[in-house]
Amino acid sequence: MADHSSALFVALIREALRRQGIDPPIPADDHPRTVTTSLTAKKKLIEEVLAAYGPTPLLRIGVALDAFVETPLAGVLGSARDPFDLLQRWRRLERYYHSRHRTRLIETTANSLVLEHYQRSGPPPGTAEDLVVAAILAALITWLGAAGTDLDFVSDDGSWPAMRGGEVVSTDPGQPPIATGRWRLTWSDFAPRADLGRLLAAAETRWVSTGFKLEGGAIRGLFRRVLSDPARRYGLAETASEMGLSGRTLQRRLASAGAGFKDVIALARCEVAARRLVETGMPLAEIGFLAGYSDQAHFAREFRKGTGMSPSAFRDLSAPGGRTSWHAPPPPAPCCTIPKSGD
Repeated sequence: MADHSSALFVALIREALRRQGIDPPIPADDHPRTVTTSLTAKKKLIEEVLAAYGPTPLLRIGVALDAFVETPLAGVLGSARDPFDLLQRWRRLERYYHSRHRTRLIETTANSLVLEHYQRSGPPPGTAEDLVVAAILAALITWLGAAGTDLDFVSDDGSWPAMRGGEVVSTDPGQPPIATGRWRLTWSDFAPRADLGRLLAAAETRWVSTGFKLEGGAIRGLFRRVLSDPARRYGLAETASEMGLSGRTLQRRLASAGAGFKDVIALARCEVAARRLVETGMPLAEIGFLAGYSDQAHFAREFRKGTGMSPSAFRDLSAPGGRTSWHAPPPPAPCCTIPKSGD
């Protein structure tokens, strides 16, 4: 199986390079609606930059985050509650867009993460790839609201301070002084940025149809909570507390409407996926990620369970002539249903 990388993040890399006066080539497989791009093409691009300019341009990927902020993926990552939640979302993103490259957690404290970049099979990621992933995560953590973000690469040979307070430490052209497959991200304080909430504001203004009457404040409140952030992992006790209820009270109120806690979460994720299927031409893999499914097989299985058809069949049925629109959704179509108690 060929390795792939997210086309969106490759576009972010290219934009960051342009802003630093480096004119990157356009990959041969570049296309506006392509969700993945060749990992070989991405690797060639960043390795050429590292060889010609040293690590600094790759560590400064964050200069282009403003070009990324309005994308749907930014909404998923930007709604993370803290750097630890961000890492969980990032690792799920890797499962969608990479066949073998992964990031794993080695160590954690209250304000730090030690991560390792590795390959599930074959040779490990190259130095340039390590630098880019570490720099993107550092930029995203700062974007979420972390203050004083430091990035240190660590190995048996010592450590290399690559970033202090969100700024790249001056480095000489050439290869990094140590192996870069492991790094530590540290921040002095974290306070979520209130303005990132606007990325989620559109969630309740665009509507398809759930095929289920949302009766009762509890079921509507939970549904809209999940609808606004489907990528989050919801636990009964924590979610109920956030709604000002006990877990048993929330369960009882949902049961009175004929639904369970997991049923409503499944409905909301299905709704998010259905909206994007009928309103956009977005690739199925990206829709599954945005809707909070763990992988494409999970998306296909759960969507079929809720609608009786596959995501692609639902899109074809909902879009006259088999076409989708980026702007105007078609008339509402039946979507997911919550099973009644006892079903």
